[in-house]
Amino acid sequence: MAHLIVQLNDRWRVSDDPPQWTLEERDGKAREKATGWAARKFIRDRDHLLRRIGELCGRVDPTALAAIRCWSVGYVSWKATQPGYGMPGKPG
Repeated sequence: MAHLIVQLNDRWRVSDDPPQWTLEERDGKAREKATGWAARKFIRDRDHLLRRIGELCGRVDPTALAAIRCWSVGYVSWKATQPGYGMPGKPG
């Protein structure tokens, strides 16, 4: 199950979906059996994520980009810095 990390704009967001980040695009409205978001890219490298955001997402909240630039370069090293990572009963 993916978890929202950063909302980039009204149409795009980044979620945490082990073993990678997922770049998601709004795809209709949320319904009983659908979130209203569709995964478009699965990415494990921060710099690749930033390139894809630049290519696909249009205008993006500068605060969101600044936050992403502070992340560890790779997904696995970033995930290890997250609260609850590797703890019994916690996803990771």
